[in-house]
Amino acid sequence: MAVQKTNSMKRQPKSAARESADIGKAFASRNQSDHTVKLTVELDSRLHRELKAAAALQSVTMREIIHDAVEAELKKYKN
Repeated sequence: MAVQKTNSMKRQPKSAARESADIGKAFASRNQSDHTVKLTVELDSRLHRELKAAAALQSVTMREIIHDAVEAELKKYKN
């Protein structure tokens, strides 16, 4: 016996603005300012373990270590 969907069970389309706002909320963090973006990188497992251990030893986050490393590298290219 097949079950039929009623009109009340069908998904109602959202407006484009509302959907865009929902997507933005999915990537937002309470700790990030409006000027940050999310970046995904792939690291080999050894490097990830070392980064995680270094962060724990220094009582900082992996994000902070990566942020500082990227800033230091980019300073090489500035005047």
